[in-house]
Amino acid sequence: MNHITDYLDQYGYIVLFVSLILDLIAIPLPGEVLMTYSGFLVFQGQLNWLISIFSASVGACIGMTLSYWIGYKLGKPFFYKYGHWFHMGPERLDKTSDWFTKHGNKLLFIAYFIPGVRHITGYFSGGTSFFIGNKTYFLT
Repeated sequence: MNHITDYLDQYGYIVLFVSLILDLIAIPLPGEVLMTYSGFLVFQGQLNWLISIFSASVGACIGMTLSYWIGYKLGKPFFYKYGHWFHMGPERLDKTSDWFTKHGNKLLFIAYFIPGVRHITGYFSGGTSFFIGNKTYFLT
């Protein structure tokens, strides 16, 4: 953690941007702690609050989009084949997919605020959906 805070002190917004991308594609980084430390640096006047919010927001959006895209490219067969490695076997996948079909939009909004869950939601939503026109359909 000391290395990350040292980098944040030195490079600021770039570290904030990149670390939130990596945090949301499930690379274990302390995103919440990093955001708290960034808030402290904003309070001290070392970082601009508007640029910090912008770089954090863009980093989070890119991270979520990347995790969705990876899940979309890997698809449901990946989860059926390797899901047991992260406790997402075929029976749990089907049950979660049904629940995701019913409550998908609400789940995505709420899951972003739950640490640990936000990291897999993008992969799962990408792996269980496909596009036709402008609509997203979830596979069951």
